[in-house]
Amino acid sequence: MSAEDRGPYFDQDKPDYPVEFMVADLDISEPYELTAAAVFRIAGRPGYLVVYVSGCSCWPSRGETRQVYCQNKAAVDRELTGEWRPLLDACQAAKWVQATPTKAQS
Repeated sequence: MSAEDRGPYFDQDKPDYPVEFMVADLDISEPYELTAAAVFRIAGRPGYLVVYVSGCSCWPSRGETRQVYCQNKAAVDRELTGEWRPLLDACQAAKWVQATPTKAQS
């Protein structure tokens, strides 16, 4: 998977596991503030990598990337709660096999 296909999710950190493709992502950013998450299919083994990114354009060095390994779809379901629930819906709509970028509606 090329860096271009990964969006902003690995600008600061490399993936903890090799990723095959992005299933879906959700961007709930506000002006000057990055808040987004994506679900990636891990290459060569079962599971998914949920990646959260946050930051501010004013202080890029204060950005954060958090990666969570999920062994299966049920684990992704347990991980994506609250404001991230629409990301689970996007994964299900994509049938867990294709990238489906999505932007939160205001």
